[in-house]
Amino acid sequence: METTLNNDITTTATTTHLNNNNIIIQQTKELEFNYLQDVCHRGQLAYTNSKYVDAISLYDHVIEQIQGKLIGKIYLRRAIVYEQLGNYQQALQDAQRATIADPTLADGYLVGGNILHVIQHQLADASQMYQNGIDHISKKDPKYSQLVTCKNQITQEIRQRNTRIIHILPYDIICEIMAKLSIMDRFNFSACCKDLRDYLLDSPVMWQDIHLLPSLLDKIGLVASQHVRRLTLSDIKKNQDVLHRLVDYNWCHIESINISNSSINRSSWRHFLQMNKQIKSIQLTDTQADAEDTTETEGLFHDIFDICSNHLTDLTYIHHIGDRRWYYNFYDRPYPTLKLSNEPTQPLALTHLNIACHLTLTYLPQLLPHCSNLKHLAIDADKHEGEDADLIALVERSCPYLHTFHYGNGLMEEDQHITNTMTNTNMNHNNTFSMHQHHHRLRLKQLAYFPNITHKVDNQLAQLVETSHRTLEMFRLSMLMQPATQTLIQLATLGAPQLQRLELLDAPCKYVDKVIRVCPSIRWITLDSVTDDTLDSLMQLEHLQRLSISLNMDEITVNKLETFFTSTPSLRNVYISATDHFTDNHLWAIQGHNKKAYNKHDMKKRNKMNNIETLELSGCIATSITVDGIQRFSQQHSETLLQLTLSSTSVPMHDKVVALANLKNLRSLTLRGHGCLDVGKDTVAALFNQRRQIQSNNTLKTEMKELSVALYRTRDEKPVIYTSDMSSETMNTLERKVQQPDILSRYSHMAWLGMLREP
Repeated sequence: METTLNNDITTTATTTHLNNNNIIIQQTKELEFNYLQDVCHRGQLAYTNSKYVDAISLYDHVIEQIQGKLIGKIYLRRAIVYEQLGNYQQALQDAQRATIADPTLADGYLVGGNILHVIQHQLADASQMYQNGIDHISKKDPKYSQLVTCKNQITQEIRQRNTRIIHILPYDIICEIMAKLSIMDRFNFSACCKDLRDYLLDSPVMWQDIHLLPSLLDKIGLVASQHVRRLTLSDIKKNQDVLHRLVDYNWCHIESINISNSSINRSSWRHFLQMNKQIKSIQLTDTQADAEDTTETEGLFHDIFDICSNHLTDLTYIHHIGDRRWYYNFYDRPYPTLKLSNEPTQPLALTHLNIACHLTLTYLPQLLPHCSNLKHLAIDADKHEGEDADLIALVERSCPYLHTFHYGNGLMEEDQHITNTMTNTNMNHNNTFSMHQHHHRLRLKQLAYFPNITHKVDNQLAQLVETSHRTLEMFRLSMLMQPATQTLIQLATLGAPQLQRLELLDAPCKYVDKVIRVCPSIRWITLDSVTDDTLDSLMQLEHLQRLSISLNMDEITVNKLETFFTSTPSLRNVYISATDHFTDNHLWAIQGHNKKAYNKHDMKKRNKMNNIETLELSGCIATSITVDGIQRFSQQHSETLLQLTLSSTSVPMHDKVVALANLKNLRSLTLRGHGCLDVGKDTVAALFNQRRQIQSNNTLKTEMKELSVALYRTRDEKPVIYTSDMSSETMNTLERKVQQPDILSRYSHMAWLGMLREP
């Protein structure tokens, strides 16, 4: 009896304890729910007050905390905010997530379908979105009839488009086909009849990218301007005020404009920008105002920030001045103040800035303090008046989130179309902007620096390497004008574990070797004056894929060159330049093995051989090697080499080109320089015939790949391209079009061939 009573008391106590725990858990959940409900209310209030970035941040916090159907409504609210910001792709993704979390959420289908229909013009996907809503929503839901109406509207629109002119293919496929037409073909197609013109005008895909040449200016009125988003203008003359015509035809939805080699009216430029304040990307290359006064050309730069700085994210301004008097007259007067259209307390939206213009570089001290969002900065230092050290300090102080910094003589020409390969991360800056608010050091991912001859920046550059060595993925440095010993010592001491591309020009070999040994992730390297010791260091790079080197033939041995290529099986692209003393033995060493490696029983050694796919030989290499050497070389590389480039300065190349016939997998052959003057249709035809003969005599019947041969007789000449499937008549026609090459000066010719010309 007593035992039973004790058991009852114990059971009662345990039940009471569990009930108390449940109450505590329930109260905790209620507190968390009330907190999240308050955050959602604050997010809705921020949206009502047009504080969209704050609203997204609050909704992000709520989404991380909850699950189940309730998260669908939060996704829907965030989708609406993204839609207001113009981020339609993110809004569409959130609408789709909302319908997945809660399939009965009618507004999710309506928001997603509206974006697909009205914004992206993807009628089939929009129709499917509405149909999914109809399948999951109850007929008693007030939004059910709205879904049915939207679905029927799209179905009718698709049916009308499919039954106009072309009755065979659906509308989406027709758009894909017509989008491949040139702009002139589109004009001609739209001029056939009214129905065809209406068909084109209703097709946004065909007008989003427009490239207007001077020959097309009279046909501007034929373009469906309401659909144009990306505009390219080139070779516009002074008397062709194309921007004025664009304003007259109401081109007001431009998001990106690229103007090159043109002269534009400043007044029309301002009107065009005022009509397109939403523009996000501007690129001006060798473009100036229709005036002799340089202040008008300078004004083009002013107008950009005076009108479009609120939305502009990408700006490239390159101007190669022809009259040096403009340069000096410009610096004889004070610089006007740069006017910005954004609020003084808010940073610019600019994330990419490329400048190579003496009229605009002087505005960097005014501009960069407002560019705290900048991620990519490229500057042509050859036209910069200030000290390099001051510029580095300004960049560090003003651009805390910078990922890419390119600065140097001639870098802009080389990297004019450089793109930021890093992933752009979304950063919310809720604090008040101030040019002195950032104190942390830069963490760069790309650094390219070619110092000016009069400006010493070794210490400042070494500090940049110190703060960025853990994140650095690309590093390019030239010591031709100024030594940067401290920078190399810093890099060799700290190492760069993520560095993938390295370029060092005129650097002492002892520092280069140390840098290579502490950067094991290098995949692409460019060096000059390479010696045997440098090759020893390069053999430590297990991931090396692209190599661009200039050989110091006085300190390079054939055995070391052969050992290097044998030890780098990952190597795929090789660019080699040499001045003299380059022999056939050096050429054979590039394969990385000798004749013994061809023994079919020595499979282990053959597997270690590299598989070079792209090879470029420049300098005096083509002059030094013999026809017999090339024949053996082509036999060695017959299975692997896909692209080959030869640059020759003086010797005839006919027999050497024909000797390449054994490269059965070769698909592209490029010949450059005055040594190729004797190479023409006859040489190329002999090469093709030799390949066919090898093919017919081959007992294994190994198929020869189709080959294209490109001839560059002079630096500026467009290539003449022959292909192995061309008929004799076609080759004769191409030969007649070839002009006699101009005589180049020794300086320009050697600059063209280049010891380390970029691939």
